[in-house]
Amino acid sequence: MEPDTVKERRRKNKVAKKRKHNEIDAKDEEQGHKSAGPEYILKDGLRYVKKYNHVFRGYTKKRWLGKSIYQICKDEFQAYSNQYYHDAILSGRVKVNNTKVPLDYEMKDGDQIQHYAERLESPIIDCEIKIISEDDQFLVVDKPPSMPVHPCGNINYNCLKSILEQEFKHDYLRVVHRLDKQTSGIVFFAKTADAANEFKQNLEVKDAIKKVYFARIKGKLESEEDKLVVDQPIWFKSTDFYSTEPPDTSEKTLKKGKESKTIFEFQFYDEESNTSVVKCYPITGRTHQIRVHLAHLGYPIANDVNYGGMLFNDIDFLETSQADGARSAEDAKEETKEDIEELKRPENDDSEDIEYSPKMIEKSCIKFWLHAYQYTFKDQCYSTEIPDWAKEDYIPNMKF
Repeated sequence: MEPDTVKERRRKNKVAKKRKHNEIDAKDEEQGHKSAGPEYILKDGLRYVKKYNHVFRGYTKKRWLGKSIYQICKDEFQAYSNQYYHDAILSGRVKVNNTKVPLDYEMKDGDQIQHYAERLESPIIDCEIKIISEDDQFLVVDKPPSMPVHPCGNINYNCLKSILEQEFKHDYLRVVHRLDKQTSGIVFFAKTADAANEFKQNLEVKDAIKKVYFARIKGKLESEEDKLVVDQPIWFKSTDFYSTEPPDTSEKTLKKGKESKTIFEFQFYDEESNTSVVKCYPITGRTHQIRVHLAHLGYPIANDVNYGGMLFNDIDFLETSQADGARSAEDAKEETKEDIEELKRPENDDSEDIEYSPKMIEKSCIKFWLHAYQYTFKDQCYSTEIPDWAKEDYIPNMKF
């Protein structure tokens, strides 16, 4: 009988929490804090989102219990300074359960923090989103480069899912897989929960979903075989970086790398730029898998700065010279902190203009020579056009 009692108590607690959260959301809507949706601005080949009011929300975590709201903001949310949070709590820009609280308010189970701020999103390249296929279960599109699949980081509306929902009027799209922001190509969205579950389950089954990518790499891929197989496991090293080399740690604490397999097929070599185009067949679907396996071979994607390529954007609106268009990984990484600061604007910033430095725009609009060209799912083949950079008549503006 005891287990049933515990189960019932948990159920009641869950219902009570949900009721409280609904009350908070209702109050939030009453006070006019619900977003009215984005206003997109298309300018000079870029897509911007006009600065808008946004509420960042977070429910109490166990480690927050008994801590003051000010201490939690300082420890957990480091995008702004301690002084900013001090002033924001006192002025009511940071609230708990939509109520202004003192600096020493102690967080309780079920509390929700709200941070009312103006949000400025990174720009992306303004490209057409091509619809490949659509039925009652799935929407399949050709994602442009530089566009995240779903909301992430400081991006809420300037992503593929939100643009499809806002401009193409596709409601309730479910993300079932993703491509890196800088990668282009096929992306599936499910329209129903059953379709989403089916697709995700098939991703876990070998050969249930067959994928073909194009990549342009640095150097000439040398192999005695028609196809080159890489089956090196992949380890997580740090944010946005994975490797076929295990991390520096003791054998006792070393976690097993994720089994990974990619097949590469040479297409052609361009001597002028010292680049090759290859077809890639990822048998497994690990994060950064193709990028990591190519780097392991010594042939990184030519413009993938994280894994040994050069940062190079052949984008007209940047007016980038050859010297500026290609930089080493170290040069690019040193600029990251400075770039991020440009996106940190508190609510009382009255600037109306959308202003980014050319460097910030370049970083936001990076695109890789990696393209998801073809997916075969349930005996149906979905494919895109071959990108220009993967064709033999394409001439890169520099030598890699």
